[in-house]
Amino acid sequence: MAKSVMEPFVRTLLEPVTITLRSGDTEREETYSVLTLRAPKAGDLRVFDKYDGDVAGSLGLIARLADVSVNVIDALAVPDYQALSEQLKTWMGKSPETGPTS
Repeated sequence: MAKSVMEPFVRTLLEPVTITLRSGDTEREETYSVLTLRAPKAGDLRVFDKYDGDVAGSLGLIARLADVSVNVIDALAVPDYQALSEQLKTWMGKSPETGPTS
């Protein structure tokens, strides 16, 4: 049976990301080695209004869909970000760029 294009997208990170979470006087580290994105809904696109620029908006949207802090997304290796970004393009109906045509 064919996989639905709107199913969650799971990415095992090339480089795990560790961030420090602070709440009041307490602090703890959390490490992420896998991120799971849910498919976006129209309302999720409002996140772009909170950020200045397309890249910042994309980082914010990925964080929202993965249910993590944008600090986690900021710390991703570029190939991990690219894979998540390409999945967003697929969900948004945009085919990934294949380079210049002549």
